[in-house]
Amino acid sequence: MRVFLLVIILPITACQHTAKHDEQSSSTAQLKTNSAPLLTVTKSEPLIATSNHVKSSNVDEKKDVVTAKPSYTNLWLDIRSKLSLKVPNKTTIKNRKAWYLAHPNYMNTINRRAAPYLYHIVKEVEKRQLPIELALLPLVESDFQIDAISIDGATGIWQLMPHIAKHYDVTINDEYDGRLDVITSTNAALDYLTYLHKHFDGDWLLAIAAYNSGEGKVKRAIRQNKLRGKKTDFWSLKLPQETAFYVPKLLAVADLLNNKPHSFHWPELANDAKTVHIDIGQPFDMLVISQLTQLDTRFLYQLNPAYLVEKAPENGPYKLLLPKSHSNKLRHTLLLTKLANNQGVHKVSKGDSLYKLSHLYNISIEDLKLLNQLKSDLIRLGDSLIVPKLKDIDTIKLTRDYTISPFLERAQKPKKEYTRVQYQVRKGDTLWSISELYDVTFKQLAKWNNISERTLLKPGKTLTLWIERQPTLALPTTENIPILTRLNYLISGPGS
Repeated sequence: MRVFLLVIILPITACQHTAKHDEQSSSTAQLKTNSAPLLTVTKSEPLIATSNHVKSSNVDEKKDVVTAKPSYTNLWLDIRSKLSLKVPNKTTIKNRKAWYLAHPNYMNTINRRAAPYLYHIVKEVEKRQLPIELALLPLVESDFQIDAISIDGATGIWQLMPHIAKHYDVTINDEYDGRLDVITSTNAALDYLTYLHKHFDGDWLLAIAAYNSGEGKVKRAIRQNKLRGKKTDFWSLKLPQETAFYVPKLLAVADLLNNKPHSFHWPELANDAKTVHIDIGQPFDMLVISQLTQLDTRFLYQLNPAYLVEKAPENGPYKLLLPKSHSNKLRHTLLLTKLANNQGVHKVSKGDSLYKLSHLYNISIEDLKLLNQLKSDLIRLGDSLIVPKLKDIDTIKLTRDYTISPFLERAQKPKKEYTRVQYQVRKGDTLWSISELYDVTFKQLAKWNNISERTLLKPGKTLTLWIERQPTLALPTTENIPILTRLNYLISGPGS
């Protein structure tokens, strides 16, 4: 039985206008065999194991010196080394930097939330050869809250509006919302940003502004400035206040990362994938996946909030984000289960290769290696390899038949109920600290109380918050470890 805890987060809205563009889907590992692998694993870059800088080397004394790009074990520092957008001397940027400096714990919160996903986002941005600053946009959009939902319906860390997401082939229905899948939404958001960049003649600041307010508003502002003989760069346009502050927020983060003051502690995040995005390839039940991976069901939903019910949709998608160690465990378990009554042994003879055996037994090279725990493509004469006895491997069922589903038991989804909470400001309180206390965004807290996000709170002032009242559900028995603590353990290891 799974508990579905829906938390509504209300950050700033993002895209407001539609633009159709060909989707650039993420690459997956493809094997040249006549059998597809049991699970498709999203391809990631090799892990970076070096520390600090790679020293430049002279290829030839008579030729120019070739300097290798520095690599870092800290992902934030790796991002810093690739920043490219110019940061002008603007008051709005200075003010935002001052806000970040006044909230030193903000980046620790962002670091914790971004840890399972940021590496994948950075690699996708790099693969497309886009400015690395775009990997920081979810910080501005949603504070990296994976399940963020705004009052206007913008959803996920990229705060995609439904019409924008659907134009970039993101599945949204009653069972699944792809905007809450980090990999899927990242591809859609970057597709949209690429379109906007081209549409605004290669001006990234205008493209980023249009991502927030919609291209129509930016085009109108440009048209008005042209009629008045004024400049048409971002800093010269009259845009909605939210958008006027949106771009400076991003540039302030980038500038703070690039020129970190000694008084500001920037957290560390390993330059390595903590999670793997896999395609199960068939309908599945979250409870079955939980049992196969030995991961708590609620933890699975925390990483994969795109699934709005207990099962993957019948027609897909069937993608899951899992901790790296658990993804291999799941794949290996599924392979062994499928071969339970169809397992044979092949003794390697002269002329054999994994490619030949994959065709002979109708199993992918990837699955053949996983089944036999092979770390390379080399096999030796006389080795005994586990293979299917028959060419066709039975499909195992990853769903279960419920007598009474905890979700189907409800005739309809309960309406969201909100409770009004009055909070009296104490000495040292900030919008950020209060929002963290109640698990809402400081942006929404400011909106509820008709005050600026930069307002300094005076002790004694009463603030109003609207907190969602959760439906009463029976909790299943789980390990006595808080979900967030378990997430941090899986990401950082013991002692974190």
